[in-house]
Amino acid sequence: MSNLSDWLKEELYPVLFEKIDIVLPELNFKRHGNKWMSTLKRDGSKPKTPSADKTIVNSKVPGLIFEQGDKAISIVDYIINRDGLSFIEAVKSLADLVNLQFLKGDLNHAEYAKNREKTTILEECNSYFIYCLENSARAKATRDYLNARGYTKEDILAMELGYIPSQEKLYTYLQSKKYSQLLIDEIRLHKSIGEENCLSIPFRTNGNLKGFVFRTIAVGQTAKYINSTGLVRSETLFNIKPAKGDKDIVVVEGYLDALISEVRGVDNVVALGGVNLSTEQIKHAISKGARKFTLCLDNDKAGVEATLRAIEIILSEGVNRVYVVNLVTLKGIKTDPDSLIKERGVDSFKQAIAGAIPYYEYKLQIILEKYRQIEEERGLQPKDIDNLLDEVVSTAARISEPTDMERFKTLFISLEAVKAMGITPESLSLTVDRITVTREKETQAKDLKQLLTDASKLQTEGKIEEALGKLETKIKEVKLKDKVSKFNSLFVPINEQELKNRIRNKPESLYSGYTIQGERLDFPAGAISVLAAPTSHGKTTLLINTALNIAQKYADKEIYLFSYEEDGDSILMNTLNTYIDQELSYNNRRSIKSYFTTESVEFIHRDYKDGFLPLKNRFFKELIDTKRLNVSYCNYNSDTLIEAIRYLHKYANPGAIFIDYIQLLNLPEGKYKTYSRQEEIKEICIALKDIAVETGLPIILGAQFNREVVSHLRIHATKIGEAGDIERIANLIVGFWNNNFRPLAPEGELNEINNKCIFVPGTIYATILKNRGGVVGLEQLFDFNGNTGKIKNGTNSGNSSDLFK
Repeated sequence: MSNLSDWLKEELYPVLFEKIDIVLPELNFKRHGNKWMSTLKRDGSKPKTPSADKTIVNSKVPGLIFEQGDKAISIVDYIINRDGLSFIEAVKSLADLVNLQFLKGDLNHAEYAKNREKTTILEECNSYFIYCLENSARAKATRDYLNARGYTKEDILAMELGYIPSQEKLYTYLQSKKYSQLLIDEIRLHKSIGEENCLSIPFRTNGNLKGFVFRTIAVGQTAKYINSTGLVRSETLFNIKPAKGDKDIVVVEGYLDALISEVRGVDNVVALGGVNLSTEQIKHAISKGARKFTLCLDNDKAGVEATLRAIEIILSEGVNRVYVVNLVTLKGIKTDPDSLIKERGVDSFKQAIAGAIPYYEYKLQIILEKYRQIEEERGLQPKDIDNLLDEVVSTAARISEPTDMERFKTLFISLEAVKAMGITPESLSLTVDRITVTREKETQAKDLKQLLTDASKLQTEGKIEEALGKLETKIKEVKLKDKVSKFNSLFVPINEQELKNRIRNKPESLYSGYTIQGERLDFPAGAISVLAAPTSHGKTTLLINTALNIAQKYADKEIYLFSYEEDGDSILMNTLNTYIDQELSYNNRRSIKSYFTTESVEFIHRDYKDGFLPLKNRFFKELIDTKRLNVSYCNYNSDTLIEAIRYLHKYANPGAIFIDYIQLLNLPEGKYKTYSRQEEIKEICIALKDIAVETGLPIILGAQFNREVVSHLRIHATKIGEAGDIERIANLIVGFWNNNFRPLAPEGELNEINNKCIFVPGTIYATILKNRGGVVGLEQLFDFNGNTGKIKNGTNSGNSSDLFK
């Protein structure tokens, strides 16, 4: 609050008004709507002629006490006269009565007295104008004009509309009321006022009369509105008061629109008195409790441009709840609130306000309308479509509220024409995020430059401690400037329907084709699974079998196996061998390779020659040609591999990604070059986990145990070579031991293996080392045919081979 006068008008008087019967009990005030009325005179005596409203306090002017036939006086002056107090004592006394903290700082009594005198004479002018409009014969044209707008006599009185017959008559009246000529001279008016511009409209802020706006009723008049001397309308919105209800301020263009809306029962309606909204007006409205703004400006070209400017100004002051009313057109012409209320009643206007759309939806409508007109004129060209997308993306990137941004993107993506362009929510979000991050970086750089400049200035002035303090406190704010888009998702509430949709559409966990102690071995969607074994124990074979099982079970999915160890052709032939699952010869792999080299089946056993080609053809026709199974050698660095997975997720239909194997992956050359190999593998695992979460795909990694794993009992999640952190990153870890390799262990350990019956040649021992959300420690022996490479659910009886034979 800048001074005592403002504090009295905007803080003390509005509070006093609500309790005036308690503050001034001697006058026996009774409440009648927006007025307190007393049958007594201000001195407490009864008038000669009884009147229910001899003395009045009006909510429009809460600081003045009016008495018929006398000048109005302020409540403070009344207390000074009643109690014999000084000015400051009277103000403090009134503040104490209503439990309001007294203003600290500037207590300039002289300034207050001057403002009080000006307020008093302005109220006197207003009373005179109201009287003239109702009683002057010269005001008939003005009365007819107001009646034509649909205003009743009661409306006009409630709106405090008036008529100035001439400036000379006004000044003569004020002189008769004993106002000084010096004070009268301060309100000298523009020469057109009282000639062309005769309809007076009181310009109130929080009930305080700041001045007048004088309107002409003549058609085609150049100056439609003229302000009284000293009235600066850009500082405050017309008719602003402390916001009621849900704190939604409705902004209209015309003064009369705001007044008639209020009179007819619409709260919080204010006017621009033009088409431009100022930052000062918004700040003042916020100080009055405004938390939302609903713009109801004209829908012509100028009105649309003004609405868009107003949106930006309101958003810049940190208010995100901004709405726009699209008023219906009446009789083929533009509509304003005044004419809508006249033609269809105030409820129609209330419904229009209730149906206001969020500012971002309005912006989208404006963009789409622009390109709709282009399409009608000449048809949309590729360049036009690019421009449309640029405008949409740019608009989205400027929406600071995360939930609003998501709604805007959803509105745009839901349009059938947009769907036809192939634009997805993901691609739109990526583009918006990229632009948002760039803008945030630019803002951060600008703020950092200003901070350094300010600190340097303080240093030059010798204020070292102050400079250091400023750097210490402000640098934290600057560091957050580029984190808005990153942390926006934290503000987006979980939507139940969206949750259901995500769960329905989330890729399912995939059944590997194996069970362990009767429990299905599933690869979880959107997570990392690890199949780990010691060196040469058949990691690739394990991955081939599981990939083949999934490809055969899920006909609607594409399975991708990236090999970093063997070339793609070798893995493909090994996969074919496992698929056929027949003893084609004593060395199936060599026989199959011979066929692809010579196209001859001479190395295939005669019992299988006739069956080999049909099975081979079915393998390619059903799995390879249809892309249900995709095998390729890969030398991508980890970043490129992740981009490849992201690309496949967008343009293909992957069901699972297999990678053989994790220890062979590398970061891009030069990236994290100071990292140890274990730290490098950790970064790669984290990146793979992130892409699994992003895409919802199961990613299955082959991994190698370190040299400490020399037996079944040494298998442990922490023993994965060079990758200790994988235990924390993976959802599922399954350890394997190929029982064609004898364990190397002390006698006691070998005895335990024997007792558990887990060393059986021709099998593979499996144990679940980690299973987030499942059972850990389950064990199983799988049948394994080394010639065909086929691994099957175990049929073995579990009789262990004697390790000591």
